[in-house]
Amino acid sequence: MHKFESALGAINLGGSLILQIEGGFMTAQSERMFKTLAEVKAANKAIGNHWFERSTMRFFNSKVETGLLRGRFFITSERMELTFPKRYTVREAMPDGDIKTVGEFQGYTDLELARMAVNIVSTLNP
Repeated sequence: MHKFESALGAINLGGSLILQIEGGFMTAQSERMFKTLAEVKAANKAIGNHWFERSTMRFFNSKVETGLLRGRFFITSERMELTFPKRYTVREAMPDGDIKTVGEFQGYTDLELARMAVNIVSTLNP
């Protein structure tokens, strides 16, 4: 079990590390590592999901902001209306290709904070 304490805060429940960052909670669950975001997209499509389709991304005003991070994470930006500022969400590719939100949807005001969260959770919960 890991315990992490800093200004960000943390909770350790039953062996799963859960970080509290910007008021939300995040935990990493996947064990499979992908080599590229293209592999993640192909796995997602293979299970019949439409997560990365242009029409889906357009509907949610969503954009993939990073490549694949630490073999299973990536960061997206979303804005509810085009006049609203971008907010950032950490995503995790599950072993079967499903995509999960890690932490809170639009939980980060800054891309670098989201990157920092990925680094922390992937280091403490490999």
